[in-house]
Amino acid sequence: MSLRDNSPSNTVRSTVARARPIRPPPKEYDYKISGGGKDIVAFTLFANARHSKDAPTLVGRDPVAGTVRLRLEKPTTVKSITITICGRCLPTVGFYVDTNSFSDENTFMEISHKLWSAEQDGRRADMISGGVTRDGKLQGEYLWSYAIEIPPTLTAPTPAGEVSFVPPQTFKEQYCAMVVYDVLLRIKRKWPLPDYKIEAPFVYVPAISPSGFPGLRRLAYAQGTPLPSPHIDPDGWHAFGDIQLTGTLFKSRPLDVECTLFLAKPLQYTRGTEIPLYMRISSHNSQAVDILSSEVTTAIAVRLQRRIKLSALTKSRNKLSSMALDTGSRVQESLGARAVWWPSTTAADLIFVSGRYVRYVRGELRLKDGLKPSSAMPYMKIDVSLFDPCCDMVE
Repeated sequence: MSLRDNSPSNTVRSTVARARPIRPPPKEYDYKISGGGKDIVAFTLFANARHSKDAPTLVGRDPVAGTVRLRLEKPTTVKSITITICGRCLPTVGFYVDTNSFSDENTFMEISHKLWSAEQDGRRADMISGGVTRDGKLQGEYLWSYAIEIPPTLTAPTPAGEVSFVPPQTFKEQYCAMVVYDVLLRIKRKWPLPDYKIEAPFVYVPAISPSGFPGLRRLAYAQGTPLPSPHIDPDGWHAFGDIQLTGTLFKSRPLDVECTLFLAKPLQYTRGTEIPLYMRISSHNSQAVDILSSEVTTAIAVRLQRRIKLSALTKSRNKLSSMALDTGSRVQESLGARAVWWPSTTAADLIFVSGRYVRYVRGELRLKDGLKPSSAMPYMKIDVSLFDPCCDMVE
């Protein structure tokens, strides 16, 4: 039997701690196009200073914002200046994909913002710090600022109609499918002059706030006591399906043991913290319950797993052909250490319910700081959930 619960609510979701009252100034990332020993285009992207390390990072409602500086020594015909934000999902090397049905790049978000247009802004010099010549050309030094919000939800067409989803977190790992975000600056010039283009990747982290804790759990945290077991607080825990273990005790006495795993509600957890767990162990044989409960740290293994699925797209139209069709699937079973358990050995912890001896063993599962959360959209699904114990659970 399997312990998997495929309901959407049992996935691990990410939360971002609330911002401090005083927010540090944004971190600036600069990208330039130079010629003749001078900067022609300077593109600046503002990023979240707390979360940006190796790459510009935006969290939650942080806008894609910055400045564009253009320096033209000679009169130049500029048709338009546009900022475009793109979000794409695509397979990487090692991820099996039917290339006949899955396009190389699948754009789930594309937002364009025009900073300047010759048609609309031709002679409006108040928008820029430079000047506009009589024939509509630009000459001098110009500065624009931009700020574009990433929508909290997006929509995509499917055979069953449009579906909405939360923009997924940036996901880049070897031999897996990827989710990437870029901001593209395009300064369109008159032919035959090539356009100025700058593409800057950035990391996006959605902010998800968990709901409040149940009453008894809040009280336990306030008093600094262990969380009440599901036997005392059944509404505060989510139960997986029971699994049955059979065998012999001391090579002579047949036995059956039933195990049930419980996760603390609500089923949203902050990375860098622990998921509170309980394991209910029951049997008609009290000695079997005592042995398994005392050896729980080595006998029971609970881990996280990640499964990635891609949906087939029609290349010609770049539209979803079937949400149910998986063109690739990869499972990485171990996303961190095993759950830690505290053995239950005292006689007071052993209860007798409906003709069976029962013990509740307390544990927790550590979530790594950099763990990528579950996300789902029509093109790609990243599912982070508890590892299927079944027979592999008891070692």
